[in-house]
Amino acid sequence: MQNPHRSFVSDQRGATAVEFAFIALPFLALLFGIIQLAVIFFSGSVLDTGVKQAARLVLTGQAQEDSWAPPEEGQNTLDAKIAKFRSEICNYTGTLLNCNNIKLDIRVLGRFDDPIPGIPMENGELIDGGFEPGDRNEIVMVRAMYLLPVYADILGSGLINAGTNKRLIVSTVVFENEPF
Repeated sequence: MQNPHRSFVSDQRGATAVEFAFIALPFLALLFGIIQLAVIFFSGSVLDTGVKQAARLVLTGQAQEDSWAPPEEGQNTLDAKIAKFRSEICNYTGTLLNCNNIKLDIRVLGRFDDPIPGIPMENGELIDGGFEPGDRNEIVMVRAMYLLPVYADILGSGLINAGTNKRLIVSTVVFENEPF
């Protein structure tokens, strides 16, 4: 008669399933982390493209004209220009980013080596920093900020940098306006 403990130890059936169970969780965690990182980099790239293209409206003087963004009823000129500029960025971001959550900060700088101002926040929330596109030959900073939700921050890998389950993505362009 064969010893039942010896047959249990030498039985190889199901070994692959047990081995897969050991590596499945770390494998899936790594896979979701890679996908989340790809979404973060792609979102940043898309936002960069939108900001660069929309900033051309400031560079060439189009955004400074009152006729560029006429205000709707009950809306002031500043809000109308911010909304129009945000929609120009959204022409390049597609459905990846929620356009209503893109915050803008457009301001004149004294020199190219001036320090970049901090991120405009109020009570822990991003806010629009304003719309000051400058005049001809002035140095202007165009900055767009977006809080991207993070769903797979595996083992605190540092994907979250703004509050709970959010990644702050910032795109900044600094240039000298043309002599329009």
